[in-house]
Amino acid sequence: MPTVVPDLIEARDAAVAELSYTDWLDAASQGDSEKAFMIGIGYYYAMYGAPKDNNKAGQWFLKAAEGGHARACLVLGDMFFFGRGVRQSGLAAMKWYRNGADRGDPEAAEKLGDMYYYGTDIKRDYASAVAWYRKAADIGAATSPASKLGRMYMLGEGVKTDNAEALKLLSSTGDPKDCVFIAQIYRAGLHGVKKDLTKAAEWLTKGAAAGDIASMQRLAEAYYAGDGVPRNYGEAYKWMAVVTSKEDNPDGVALMKKAASRMTSAELSAAKKQAAETIERGR
Repeated sequence: MPTVVPDLIEARDAAVAELSYTDWLDAASQGDSEKAFMIGIGYYYAMYGAPKDNNKAGQWFLKAAEGGHARACLVLGDMFFFGRGVRQSGLAAMKWYRNGADRGDPEAAEKLGDMYYYGTDIKRDYASAVAWYRKAADIGAATSPASKLGRMYMLGEGVKTDNAEALKLLSSTGDPKDCVFIAQIYRAGLHGVKKDLTKAAEWLTKGAAAGDIASMQRLAEAYYAGDGVPRNYGEAYKWMAVVTSKEDNPDGVALMKKAASRMTSAELSAAKKQAAETIERGR
């Protein structure tokens, strides 16, 4: 679902603390949409010497949006979505997300896709979600829309199931969380992708090395079963120990016990040492 816009002033330099919203009032009042947006940011986050005031923030964001400021449209969409300084309205949120997307803001397009995907305040419509995620990806969003599109192609949500297209999208993101889905595609070997357990294990290894918990668990299971990799109870124990150090996972504990029962004392000691080292590196 749509989430709050992350720090909209991220990467601004230290001099930002010396700026004052009052310096921008004249220009903003005369139609400078960027200055109006920055005044809105000041009121929204209590920055630039402005007090925290969502109502005034909304007024300045509206002025900026009416002047064609795409990011202001995005923030207005968030304000209406969450009811911050305005009456909560999914329809109003959609309106402003759409305006932002039409002006070239990829996050606005993605959030509109989220509303259609989850059926938030509107009827769920996977086909529309696909269209807006695709637009978000096309106009320069980060990896998230491609991840969402890839999973929709895997599941046939709003599109015909096409694992080849899903693989293309998921492989492009660089997001470790997508590795487990890529592995799932290779394991299934359906809808345009040849089954390849070795490649599945390779992607799980990549995801696990990057810290993805789901990949770690699937990799541990693969090592235990000898599924795409040589059976290795020590590796199975190690990766599941890392998983259980990060979350409550009864299935993981059970697999560790089974793996331990199939190792000698020396092998188990070595596996525990490797697990501890891996956990320490991940901190």
